Formats: sequence, structure tokens, C-alpha cells
Amino acid sequence: MVTFVIERTISAPQDEVFAWLNDSSNYTAAPLCLREKRTRDGVDAPYGKGAMREVTGAGAWFREEITSFDPPREFGYLIHKSFPTIEHKGGAIRVEPVPGGSHVTWTTEFTVPLRGGGKAFERLAGPLLRTAFGQILAACDKQLAGSRR
Repeated sequence: MVTFVIERTISAPQDEVFAWLNDSSNYTAAPLCLREKRTRDGVDAPYGKGAMREVTGAGAWFREEITSFDPPREFGYLIHKSFPTIEHKGGAIRVEPVPGGSHVTWTTEFTVPLRGGGKAFERLAGPLLRTAFGQILAACDKQLAGSRR
């Protein structure tokens, strides 16, 4: 099982950071994220609970559902289908106000079944996803905090 947490403080208000991260079309600002498409709107917002999205990255594709939506604090997601195959246990992005901005905590947990490469692929997937998530948070920081400088 791969479990990891990525954290970053961004010099922008909580509501702006939450809105940027919740709208995964912004993820393409990160080098490893190539394409994003919302395939179903959420119940309470375009990227709210029940929304479905597809994200294509360098060497990977994910079909995800937003499973919880509590703006501007937190949203959760679950990957239903992916290439390479993973069994996702869930993920969440939490945004908390801190002096001078917002602290983001992005968590995810998954396993790779034997048909997807098993433990050997887990050792590769963890660092790659950690890098991709870090790039997304850096892009958020650059766009939101950079516009204030």
C-alpha cells in the first residue's frame, strides 16, 4: 500500500486556493499533467460532490469522482478507473487558513494489484505521483501568490 501526504503553504486566501485546486482544469499548469476533462457536473457545483473528471498525465490516466465537497475547506475524491491500474482507497485535499495565506494538505492511498505491476510498480508510482502533486501545488502557488507580488 502506498500512502502519502504532500503539504505546501500558499500565499493566497483559503477560498481562492480551494477554488483553484477543486477545478482540476488548472492542473494542466503543471508539467506532468497533460489534459483534464470534467465528464459530469457535481450536485452542488461543477466540481462538487458527484462530479466526474478524467485526468491524463505523463504515462497515466485517471477517472475520478468527487466524493465529498466542503468549500473552502476540503474535498475528497476516489479513482474508479486508471491506467496503469491502481486500487484507490481515497484521497483528499484540505485547505486551512494560516497567517499570510493557506496551508494545503493533499493525501492519497492506493495499492497496485498484481495485474498492474504489484509492489514493484508501487515503488515507482509513489514518487511519480508525489512529484506530480507537488508540481500542481507549485503551479497553484505561482498563479495565485505570484499575482499578488
